Amino acid sequence: MCAILQHHATNVVYVQTLPTFLPYAGYCDNDGQGLISVTLAAYKQAFHPAPVDPNKFVLTLLLDIFTDICRCKSRWKQVQEAVADSVYVISSAVADGIRKCEDRNAFFSVG
Repeated sequence: MCAILQHHATNVVYVQTLPTFLPYAGYCDNDGQGLISVTLAAYKQAFHPAPVDPNKFVLTLLLDIFTDICRCKSRWKQVQEAVADSVYVISSAVADGIRKCEDRNAFFSVG
């Protein structure tokens, strides 16, 4: 995937400053964290399989996810796999490091 993207990226892509936080029109707190919201939506089944209240703030949703992950071993393993898959495109070494984590504390400390 990296090789494909390198061959098709233009200089315009490299000089863009892509914001991490984007305001959403009509979003409940109107300062919704764009990148994190899109990531959570893309991996919703792993991060938050239950229905999501559209009126919740992003930070409250993150707390819900963290609480849910800490409830049982199988939940953090599902999230671990989703995070490793998403990171693989950027760094296979980091993705492998994430997959090698044997417990939740190691997973949260990967950097």
